[in-house]
Amino acid sequence: MNARTLTACANGLRRKGFSIGSSRSNVDGGYYIITNEQELNSTVREMEANARKQLQSVYALKKGWRNRHTRKEVKDNE
Repeated sequence: MNARTLTACANGLRRKGFSIGSSRSNVDGGYYIITNEQELNSTVREMEANARKQLQSVYALKKGWRNRHTRKEVKDNE
């Protein structure tokens, strides 16, 4: 199973209510069954940080698109 498929499976299980944790640590990275609040909080922190980074990319992409098209409109009107 490739990494993308594994991630999709883990996310699918989470959406069904299974307590699947994850870590990107080079030493102990991977998926696991969450057994305590510390593991839950660790997984949630990583997921929230990733979500923030994704949103920053979305906002930058939209801003770049708007700026590009605004400059193009100004140039076209000259």
